[in-house]
Parts: sequence; structure tokens; C-alpha cells
Amino acid sequence: MAQTTPSLPPISPLPVVEPTLTYKGTADAMLSHGMCSLTYDITGDESGTVTDTLTFVGTNVTLHRSVLSTPSSKTKVSVKIVSLSCP
Repeated sequence: MAQTTPSLPPISPLPVVEPTLTYKGTADAMLSHGMCSLTYDITGDESGTVTDTLTFVGTNVTLHRSVLSTPSSKTKVSVKIVSLSCP
């Protein structure tokens, strides 16, 4: 008799939020600001609002992906900028 292995249900991909930024100026102008921080809120996660911050100096951006758990695939995920801080 052949052994059977139970199969697990397929794992659905989790929504990933990775901001894309566009700056309508020169790199020199951005560099003149030094290090800046942009804080934003992401809504749509089951546990509530997720707040994250990215930093940038000139055109070098440091950010972290935010992985969300939503109640359904039809959940609307949105991002709102909360603050921008430059020296």
C-alpha cells in the first residue's frame, strides 16, 4: 500500500507595501537638505494602522518593506504621509 502525504492548503501571498518616490528636482538640491525622514501610515492591516519611516540623503533611500495581513484579498490598502523632516 502506498503511503500518502497530506497536502497543505496553498499559501496566499501577503500584501507588501514598498513605497516608490519621485522627486521633481536635482540631486544637488536633495543633497543640500542632508538626511531627511518621511513617516507614513498604512491602513488595511488586520491589526490596525502600520506606521513606518524611511530616510534619505540625496537620492539614497533607506526603507523597509511592510508586510500586511488583510482580512480579504479585496481589502483596500492605502498610504498617507504623516510627516517629512529635514534639517
